[in-house]
Amino acid sequence: MLAEIARQQQQGKTVVFRADAAFAKPEIYEPLEERDVKYAIRLPANHKLERNITRVVRFYNEGARPRSGAWKASRW
Repeated sequence: MLAEIARQQQQGKTVVFRADAAFAKPEIYEPLEERDVKYAIRLPANHKLERNITRVVRFYNEGARPRSGAWKASRW
């Protein structure tokens, strides 16, 4: 995958990566970020996520951004 990304970028193309929840792992998205690849990876559904979705939607509708220091780089 990384070799193909490099080849496409050398040709001046914008690379975009889309994957399902099985790929929502740091070993997948961190190399993409290092190479300035835009990506969309679905998060696995779970009870806690479903329970909190209303709060999250309200949070974004109010124009707020997460303040957690858990991520090394912004993913917004």
